[in-house]
Amino acid sequence: MSRRGRRCCRASRSRPAACPPSNRPADDHGAATVVAAMMLLALGAVTTGGAVVGSAVVARHRASAAADLAALAAAAQVPAGPQAACAAAESVARAMAATVASCDVDGLDVIVVARAAPGFGARVAGPATASARAGPAEPG
Repeated sequence: MSRRGRRCCRASRSRPAACPPSNRPADDHGAATVVAAMMLLALGAVTTGGAVVGSAVVARHRASAAADLAALAAAAQVPAGPQAACAAAESVARAMAATVASCDVDGLDVIVVARAAPGFGARVAGPATASARAGPAEPG
């Protein structure tokens, strides 16, 4: 039966009538392509976000390790003077792909603040900062 001659209710034996208009678009070819493209864009955004967060976490760990080792190196050089201590801290931090933001010598204690830039997404995440203190243990 042609489209014009069909009945709305096939079980009905009444005379053929036109079917009411449907809400479905007449042509939905390509709809799956649009949905798949949107899903790929969402997957790409989530993957990029995960990479930025992961890079920031790695930078934070690198800054923390650099601050710890730089403070220990500086504490070992405190007897040679504050400039030698801070120079040792900068040398160790540079070797660990970080920079020393500040180096303070307070008696026998050294406080070092180190910064490390993330490898991916540096504009979004910004540099990671960590501080560490090294010196003799206080008598307890």
